[in-house]
Amino acid sequence: RNRSMEQEGGRYVSKVWRGGVGHSLHLTEFQLIVDAVLGLYSDGTVAFLHTINAEAKSTEQVSIESLRALFSDVQWSDTEPEFVNLPPRSFIVPGFVGMYGVMV
Repeated sequence: RNRSMEQEGGRYVSKVWRGGVGHSLHLTEFQLIVDAVLGLYSDGTVAFLHTINAEAKSTEQVSIESLRALFSDVQWSDTEPEFVNLPPRSFIVPGFVGMYGVMV
């Protein structure tokens, strides 16, 4: 009998965010990607980060199927992960602890 990764307690992509993503490149360097796709594993760690082509329209459709093909090396669930489209002009910062040191 085949059990899913959720039943086995394994790590799998459980959530995909589309929108602005901010992350630090170094202690003193912060990057804001205006249009990106961020996949998170079920344990909250980042599975992938993909920048949407700046020349493409911001309305470019991103499907879970296309992401599965693009990131075939990550662990995907048998069920479709939650897909969240962020509102315009908003962004998330994965692993946010405190940016005050970067913004000085």
